Amino acid sequence: MIERFKKDNSGMDDERAQKEVDKFMMDAEMVNALVTYEQKKSRGEIEVEFDTPQFDLFTLFISGYLVYVVGSIVKRTIDRQNAAALLNDDATGQAADAVQGAIDAVQVTADVIQNTALDVVQGAM
Repeated sequence: MIERFKKDNSGMDDERAQKEVDKFMMDAEMVNALVTYEQKKSRGEIEVEFDTPQFDLFTLFISGYLVYVVGSIVKRTIDRQNAAALLNDDATGQAADAVQGAIDAVQVTADVIQNTALDVVQGAM
């Protein structure tokens, strides 16, 4: 049992593993659950599950923050161009160009986030 604890927790030394096994063995409910699990596993009633790849939380945070920053910039640009268009009829073309530029920036950001997410998933496999 000590070896199993050490295998499941690679940083655990012998003394700590012994303490954890002692605590585990004192908990009858946990011991019964382990025995039941092992019996079902030996009969083939339980399939061993493999870890599924998960996104790196830091990458997801940075991606979300990047979308927030780009969205804020796009909104500010559109607001400024709309204000200029209201003041000057000649600015209508400039406002349309600014909006198109903002849309392009959002598309590039979305592509970067998608590629980053794909890289994380492929790296986890």
